[in-house]
Amino acid sequence: MRLEGDCEVFFPTLAADEALIKVGISNAPLRRLAELNAGFPPGAAIGWVLSCQRRFGTPLDAYAAESACLEALREAGQWIGGEFARLDDASLHHLIAERWPKTA
Repeated sequence: MRLEGDCEVFFPTLAADEALIKVGISNAPLRRLAELNAGFPPGAAIGWVLSCQRRFGTPLDAYAAESACLEALREAGQWIGGEFARLDDASLHHLIAERWPKTA
């Protein structure tokens, strides 16, 4: 998921080309998206959007993919804690293409 809107309210040092993302696993991504956005008051100029999703064969496969992604973000200096990272738009597009390529 990607945080969109007036993100500099939460992260004043966020560059114009940077994104805040949340990497996670859920068996119901749209429900999880609604739960996360319920934490913002109605009319807030910020919210999570689902940027990418992938179905895995087993929960262990999903957990392994999540862990590997978060570790790659940590190694790149983009991880900011928990399931969250901060990275520029080009790196985000590369991450999605590398970790969750489109399948036919």
